[in-house]
Amino acid sequence: MPKILIVDDEPGIRFGVRDFLESEGLEVEEADTIASAERVVRDWHPDAVVLDHMLPDGTALDLLPRLREIDATVPVVVLTGHATIDLAVRAVKEGADQFLAKPVELPALLVMVRRLLESQREKRRQIAGRARQARERRRSALRHCLARHLDRRVLRRRMRPHAALSRAGAARVRSGGAARCGARDDQ
Repeated sequence: MPKILIVDDEPGIRFGVRDFLESEGLEVEEADTIASAERVVRDWHPDAVVLDHMLPDGTALDLLPRLREIDATVPVVVLTGHATIDLAVRAVKEGADQFLAKPVELPALLVMVRRLLESQREKRRQIAGRARQARERRRSALRHCLARHLDRRVLRRRMRPHAALSRAGAARVRSGGAARCGARDDQ
């Protein structure tokens, strides 16, 4: 079950969003300040955060960089009653995935959260797939290296009996025996 953190200083909004999201099968935790939101993100590891812009101890713009330090992948939706294009751009630059003006239509928020969760799952699948491919490439390179090493060892073992012959042949060359063999071949 996906875990959603709602950060808002208004208890009525937290309750309404929580009640709706839980009725849709999501697990919900609440925070009312930046400090409590940071604690919940560290301890509970939510899959997404719904964050009010204005909080008693700061703004969403203050919290977003801290959230990204804790978990760079968690999707964040910023809500505000005073939406401006400038604020929306700044929030996205600071790491918000979406920006919504209050009052929020709860079904629209649910759709947005589910899309963000699906997008996050897809990113994780892609990262896992790339990691799997990298592991397979490393294994393949290791197998190739090991096979070459074993081939050399096997070749050395097989060549040991021939080494004695090679040494004997080299001794004949030094003593002139090979020249006599070559002389016979020419006749």
